Amino acid sequence: MIKRLRAALRPYDVVESRPGGYALSVRAEDVDALLFRRTARTGEGLELCASGWARWR
Repeated sequence: MIKRLRAALRPYDVVESRPGGYALSVRAEDVDALLFRRTARTGEGLELCASGWARWR
């Protein structure tokens, strides 16, 4: 399973072997859930949604 995950994430080398298992090594800004939380907290989310809708139309 890890081999397939590494292949799917290639060329990004983000899967790390650690004692007891594996971990994804990514920056916080690359995680959608954390980006959503930050933008919702700061109010940026509404602006991003509005600009997204404008581009989509």
